Amino acid sequence: MTYLHRQLENFINKTVKTRPIVYFSGMRQCGKSALVRNLSAGNKINYITFDDPVSGKGSGFYMKNQAVK
Repeated sequence: MTYLHRQLENFINKTVKTRPIVYFSGMRQCGKSALVRNLSAGNKINYITFDDPVSGKGSGFYMKNQAVK
């Protein structure tokens, strides 16, 4: 599947560099997980999901920049 880049990516990249934690929340299946996986690939960024591994349902997730202290 082809990843669709979002207009928010530049803003999120700048925000993650200056904040230790960024929280994402939104409607189901709007691309939150795909966005964070794409932004964290190859970077020192961890993300924590609150999705239930069985049902896939959840309320959001955090991105944590390991470089910001």
